[in-house]
Amino acid sequence: MSDQPVKQTIALSPPVMGDKAPSPEHMAAAAQAYCKALSDDDIDGIMALFAEDAEFADPVGTPLRRGQAEIREFFEAQKGMCTIELEGDVRIADCVAAFAIVAHVDIVEPKMITKSLDVVVFNEEGKFAQFMAVWGSANVHTLPG
Repeated sequence: MSDQPVKQTIALSPPVMGDKAPSPEHMAAAAQAYCKALSDDDIDGIMALFAEDAEFADPVGTPLRRGQAEIREFFEAQKGMCTIELEGDVRIADCVAAFAIVAHVDIVEPKMITKSLDVVVFNEEGKFAQFMAVWGSANVHTLPG
């Protein structure tokens, strides 16, 4: 048995909401709003998308953040670090949306990009209940020049 601490992460088990799920249009707009707010360093705009008791892992495998205060702390620490580009369509099934993003990190030399697949489970109020950013070292790329 390892002496390493056990990391908590999200066990994705979205409820099947059927007619109670937010509309696909709402979920796609929320994904777009997230990308814009993150690029604009609009922490209040980001936090307005999350449920009070949301769970957040970015990236998956790092310590799980629970609730608005812990999630806000994460985004406050990220201010000014990157701009976000939504890559392709938002994929939607019932109350789950998945979307690919490219984070352009311009505050370091050489400049880098990180490619992530973000998976969000929405609650009945249309807020992010669970959020997982799926990326790792293989998805971080140094840009030439």
